[in-house]
Amino acid sequence: MQHDLWVDVARRLWDRAGITTGSRVLDVGCGPGFATLELAERVRGTGHVTAVDVSPRYADYLRATAARRSLRNVSVVTADVQSMPIPDASIDVAYCRWVLCWVSDPAAVVKEIARVLRPGGLLAVQDYFDWQRLSLAPRSEIMDRVARAANQSYIAAGSDCDVVQRLPGMLKAAGLTWDFIEPHAFAVRPSDPLWAWPTTFFANYVPKLVEGGWLTEADQRAFMAEWAARSADDCTFFCTPTVYSVVGRKA
Repeated sequence: MQHDLWVDVARRLWDRAGITTGSRVLDVGCGPGFATLELAERVRGTGHVTAVDVSPRYADYLRATAARRSLRNVSVVTADVQSMPIPDASIDVAYCRWVLCWVSDPAAVVKEIARVLRPGGLLAVQDYFDWQRLSLAPRSEIMDRVARAANQSYIAAGSDCDVVQRLPGMLKAAGLTWDFIEPHAFAVRPSDPLWAWPTTFFANYVPKLVEGGWLTEADQRAFMAEWAARSADDCTFFCTPTVYSVVGRKA
């Protein structure tokens, strides 16, 4: 569902990065492979997509899905994205979405991606800066409290949902030039099918924030009541966190 919300933004970035028939693409931290499968369709012919993720479960799921769709131009590798078994200078474009914010050393991941890019190759990143700005409109104090608590829980776990603010420096340190940056956010109404995405996220994550001590049970009750009320209010909307598209180029 999250992929469905952001897929048009991803496609525009792939266009900017010149991903087309024949491209050799690396999907870094591919997860279950929603982007991988679209990329494989895009590069059909002589193109190839290598998808890397540390999770064997995701890798198995992606292999099975690619086989079911008869996509023979996909290779799935189970590996840490900080140390990928991929030859030097073998990739035209690397795509990295919602990965750098979660890893312990994003600079090491950028450096590893730079290693596998050919000269002139591109790194296309989509990730967060100022994640905590997600909000409900009209403003909701309990929504703002939940957003702060979620961000604090991410920081405590070693994640950085402001990672894009450091990305230009990481690109430079890895020998890449910084070619492009563009912010993207969405406003979703309760009547939109994609209202289900934040609804599902908060239903799953708010209880974890209570378990972790970031929120109280009273906070949880207040938030769930507020969300239910807003879900029935045709004058409200939810603002997603801002995702930035960034492109770096290897000399």
